[in-house]
Amino acid sequence: MEQPPIITGIRLRVSHDDTYEKSFDTAYTALKANENYENKIPFVFLGIAYLEYCLNLTIIDFFNNEFTEQYSETFARYYLRSLPLKAKVDLLPSILSHNQFIADTQSDPVQPVSLLVGVRNKVTHHADFYQTIDNVQNVEGASLFAVSTADENLNKISQANIDRVYNAVKTYVNEVCKKYSATETIVEGNIIKRTK
Repeated sequence: MEQPPIITGIRLRVSHDDTYEKSFDTAYTALKANENYENKIPFVFLGIAYLEYCLNLTIIDFFNNEFTEQYSETFARYYLRSLPLKAKVDLLPSILSHNQFIADTQSDPVQPVSLLVGVRNKVTHHADFYQTIDNVQNVEGASLFAVSTADENLNKISQANIDRVYNAVKTYVNEVCKKYSATETIVEGNIIKRTK
């Protein structure tokens, strides 16, 4: 019996499903429509979900193209599990370009992405200590205290910088993740600069 031919040289392309992007766009539109800019949590969490989804797919795509099947999953899983989100944002252009490019972490588009990551981390892993004690009451001989925290984390995403954060996430995903997935390259841009 003749063996079927072995197919070599196939490159897998990761397709970026637009579910996360549409959800982020919807949260942004809803937040902008609210005059008081209340309920920023969906915007923060969907922005991070969209960003991390794209980063992770791009990392998987890169390692699928760099290594054989035997090793690609091992390397991809290592990067996915060991790098915190902020490190992925900062390091991904360097990884994808074999150190020809780096993320310009001081650029205007990268700064709001870092802000969003920081706010998400503080909101998700809330550990602020009590800041004030209010409303001391004496009830049946016992003192009751209302203790509050200084939770200003969500206020770091202000009405003034909602657009900056939204545009920064979209710019990063377009210039790094989608560009690499479409062409297996990245180029100098708003957030990517050539190494010296």
